[in-house]
Amino acid sequence: MRYAALTAATVSAAAITAAVAKDHPGIRFASLEEGQPEYTSTLYTQDCYPNDFGAADCKLDYGEISVILFGDSHAQSTAAAVQLENRNAALGWALAGCPSLRNFAMDDKKQEKKCHGFIKEKTGYIEKSIPWSTSHSI
Repeated sequence: MRYAALTAATVSAAAITAAVAKDHPGIRFASLEEGQPEYTSTLYTQDCYPNDFGAADCKLDYGEISVILFGDSHAQSTAAAVQLENRNAALGWALAGCPSLRNFAMDDKKQEKKCHGFIKEKTGYIEKSIPWSTSHSI
């Protein structure tokens, strides 16, 4: 009987918390932080630049760039592993939830517009900056 009462109290507290969070989005509990997490590493330095897309746009480490990590959050999550083997700098370009494709559609049109803008900007940079890219289709 004691465990049934404890279970009922726990479920009730969770339901009340969920209802408050859903119905009152302005109320945030102390354990919740808004915004994108800041990615840091002791393996390499990271200089990130603001952009209009809310994307990770970072140079990892110093020196000549030899790698570009371009994609969604999965691409960003590989940075530490890549930099363990990469003796030079890398560019980390990532926008969570965005496929690395030029032509695609999403249900969330606002996110789709951000994704297309980010991809167009970065592929344009590659086409202008990397000599081999003009002879190959990206």
